[in-house]
Amino acid sequence: MPELNYSRPSDKFKGWACPLDSNILVKNGELLCGMLTKAHVGSSAGGMIHIVWRDLGPEATKLFMSNTQNIVNNWLVGNGFSVGVQDIVAKEQTVKLIERALGKYKRIVKRICQRT
Repeated sequence: MPELNYSRPSDKFKGWACPLDSNILVKNGELLCGMLTKAHVGSSAGGMIHIVWRDLGPEATKLFMSNTQNIVNNWLVGNGFSVGVQDIVAKEQTVKLIERALGKYKRIVKRICQRT
């Protein structure tokens, strides 16, 4: 994280001891309290991306955004989900249902073609 100072106390809770981690405190680029969300990091006015751009410039903003994406990617590797072959293979009952439907519509198309 770039060397920035950022704090957003929650409107709902007074003080810094928040059970929902909605208070954010970043000092000299180190997250001391809270959990970052889109509302804190986002590019809207007052968000961390806006502050980094304004205070440190485009290069620091680029590095911050890239590093943030790397953190998200690494988290997804450990906590995300994957799809295996067994998840995409249709059950036998479903295959039979599809085959019946295809057979029915092939017969309909064949009858239409024979009329013309």
